[in-house]
Amino acid sequence: MLAETYIFFGDIYFLQNFIIKCAVLFLTLKTLRIEVRGRKRRLLLIAGLGTLFEIAGLLVCPYYNLFILAVHLLESPVMLFALLCDRRECLKKGIILVYFYILLINGVIEVFYNIIGYAWAYVFLVCLASFITVLVVDYIRVYIRMHKGIYPVEIHLDDIVWTVRGYYDSGNRLTDPYTGKEVHIISAHMAKRLSLSNEQKLYIPYQALGNTDGLIEIMYVEHIRIRKDGSWMEQQKVPIAIANATLLEGKPYDMILNEKIW
Repeated sequence: MLAETYIFFGDIYFLQNFIIKCAVLFLTLKTLRIEVRGRKRRLLLIAGLGTLFEIAGLLVCPYYNLFILAVHLLESPVMLFALLCDRRECLKKGIILVYFYILLINGVIEVFYNIIGYAWAYVFLVCLASFITVLVVDYIRVYIRMHKGIYPVEIHLDDIVWTVRGYYDSGNRLTDPYTGKEVHIISAHMAKRLSLSNEQKLYIPYQALGNTDGLIEIMYVEHIRIRKDGSWMEQQKVPIAIANATLLEGKPYDMILNEKIW
């Protein structure tokens, strides 16, 4: 058995592989623009079960190549399917991202190992490499979106905080005529995911938002936070309009921000 061929420390193996799997799955969700907060427990559980699967393979599998093949061709797709069972349209792209981030993080670990050598524990190198990879990839992702006019937006609903992508559009001048507040526009798909239909509905006139009846449905949420240039701007009691189902379809953002927010 492989565990008998090599010196095997199950606790260390579990910890370092668990960390890598968490980092890989986290980066995959972020890149696919899927909300992480609602999947944290599932992510941790899947990463833990995936690592236990590897340990079991080491204990029972006599061939190293067969073990590696099972890990990469069986484990990774199954983990991703379990994580995205409700977003199956993202599975193909997600599998490619998983393999890419596995190679990336392991490459960073190898670079750190060659630089630092034996002076540090290998688990520390895994933690450091995973942490730095997550930070760098997330920074690049946010940097690209910021320069496209896309900003992270936190929508606070009761005790839940959702992060969506807001696009700053100087053409959105919609305001609530009853309160004078600027109205942001959210996609019908995201509004359904956020269960905004449970909020109190109002209808206001509009000029052009993909609708044809001259009225658009809006709902007030507790507050939102918009991140720009490293700081957060907060708005209280914010009206959000729900766009026509096809208006934001295929766009890299979920919300159109009002031009008067800054």
